[in-house]
Amino acid sequence: MWVSIAHPHAFIRLRLCHGFRRPVFIFNMTKSPDGHLGFEVSFHEGGNNMDKLRKAVWFMDILGSGAAHCVKYFILIFVVITLFDVALRYFFQAPTLWARELVALLFGPMWMLTGAYLLITDEQVRMDLVFHRFSTRKKAIFDLVTFTLFFFYFGAIVFYGWQDWYSCLINNEHSRSVWRPVLWPFKLAIPAGVSLLLIAGVAKYIRDFYVAVTGRDWNGN
Repeated sequence: MWVSIAHPHAFIRLRLCHGFRRPVFIFNMTKSPDGHLGFEVSFHEGGNNMDKLRKAVWFMDILGSGAAHCVKYFILIFVVITLFDVALRYFFQAPTLWARELVALLFGPMWMLTGAYLLITDEQVRMDLVFHRFSTRKKAIFDLVTFTLFFFYFGAIVFYGWQDWYSCLINNEHSRSVWRPVLWPFKLAIPAGVSLLLIAGVAKYIRDFYVAVTGRDWNGN
C-alpha cells in the first residue's frame, strides 16, 4: 500500500495492492477548482489482479466448504453409535458408558465446523424486515457496515477460544462423567470453526466491496 501525488485536481491517491503488481482498489481524494473536496473509489480489473483476487477468495471459501463436507458424515456416525447402544441396552442388557456422551461431544464440532459453509452459501438465519427491498449494491454496502462488527465479535472469540483450547490441552482436562474422555480434541472445534467462519467473512467482505464499488455481482455481470 502506498500514497502517490497526482495532478492538482486529484491530489491524493491511495492504492490497495495486497501484493499484486498493479493496484486492485484505487481511492481518489479530489479537489475541485472551487476548493471542495471529493472522494471516489475505483476498481482496477486487470486480468492478473482479478485472477489472483478471485483465487484467494475461492481458497478462503473452499476451506469452510471442505470442513463442512467432511463433518457431514458425523450424522452417519451418530446413527451407528446410537443403534449400537440401543441394541446393547435392550437386547443384551449391557448399555455402554460412552455412546450417548460421544454423540453429544461430536455434535458440537459438527455444528461449529459448518458455520462457515452457511455464511458462504448465505443460508444463515436472517431477520429481514427491509433488507430484501434493497438493491444488490445497497445490500453489499449494508453488509460492509454490519460486517465490521462481525470481525470484532468473532475475532475476540477466536483469540480467547484458542487460549481456552491450549489451557485444556496442557492441563489434560477430562470430562466429569464415568467415562472421562479427554476434552481437548472436541474443544478444538470451537476456535477452529470460528476461525473458518472469520476467513469466510473476509471472503464475503471482499465480494461485497467489489459489488459496492462496481455495482456488478462477483462474476462481473
